[in-house]
Amino acid sequence: MPDLDSLIQQLIHLSRRDYSDLIGRVDRERRQALQHEVLPPLELWRNKDCQAHWYGRQHFDVDKNLIAVYYLPENAPPNEIRLLEVSRDLAIPELAPIEALDFSEKQGHLGRTLFVADVTPGQFEAIRKGTVSLPPGWSMTDAQRVVSVDQ
Repeated sequence: MPDLDSLIQQLIHLSRRDYSDLIGRVDRERRQALQHEVLPPLELWRNKDCQAHWYGRQHFDVDKNLIAVYYLPENAPPNEIRLLEVSRDLAIPELAPIEALDFSEKQGHLGRTLFVADVTPGQFEAIRKGTVSLPPGWSMTDAQRVVSVDQ
């Protein structure tokens, strides 16, 4: 492996297109590596909270724009996992309604539905202040921080 200073100098001189191609390739390689990770033992999957935390950490590892992931178990049906992901790189208005997307098919949900709502840091603060609402039925009561950049 080249020394870090030499590598940084090479990166500085890349064209925008080459840099973009490099970032895309690194991201694809990282995602492929994560896909080959061994799943936790099956007995952990029987526990909804363990499964939720595992998914949250996986999303955080894959998406480098995430600054925090929260698991929101309050009011969720037994077969549903709700994650709130705070991302620094979302191009949505701060007061836009929060929507949850179903990630179950992509994750091989193993018997549970996985919903993920992405928000900006500003939206997250507005949710905490009560000026922006979560999707219907979602609540920050008993929210569990799965992972964040300041951990």
